[in-house]
Amino acid sequence: MKIQQLILASMLAASIAACGGGGSSTNTTVAAFDNSEFQGTWTPVAPYNCYTIKRNGAYYQAKREKPWTINSTTVVEPVTIYENNTECNNNKVGVVTTTYSATWNKTEIAGYDTVAQVTLTSTGISMNSDGNGSGIFNDFIANSSGVVSKILVGKNGANLYFNDSNSEVDANGFPKTLNPNPKYTKTN
Repeated sequence: MKIQQLILASMLAASIAACGGGGSSTNTTVAAFDNSEFQGTWTPVAPYNCYTIKRNGAYYQAKREKPWTINSTTVVEPVTIYENNTECNNNKVGVVTTTYSATWNKTEIAGYDTVAQVTLTSTGISMNSDGNGSGIFNDFIANSSGVVSKILVGKNGANLYFNDSNSEVDANGFPKTLNPNPKYTKTN
């Protein structure tokens, strides 16, 4: 289970990896709110950097290059998996898709239209074989439910921002700072 948590945390951390800086949360959490501004399909601004993950003793490389889908209570996050040492350019293994239940609470950071503290609880992982990795799917699917992550998400116009990976956290465990570089743009 700890390895699975590490993989999910690594995947999520990579999706919100930051270059530093950004606005800081006022730590004023308001009751759950209508997250309709966040709902829809979000396409990566540019594919994320390739990063390495380990599962059951095997190493793989991963990249977020497919759109996220957000609705009122769920977030669906696909990640493309490659064989290790390929720089995420060839030898694609498949796409791991994690589904999270999401609880949204509004907060504020100057300079952003809308900011939310989001609690994500993984409810499952699936993997499709649009690569050559039919033998490794169980490495990613086992023990995938129930892992909880707390993230900070901001929206400005059609751009989606995530917390800075080096952000301090508030008393409730939510990051306080957004990365100033948008990670996704809304496509519908």
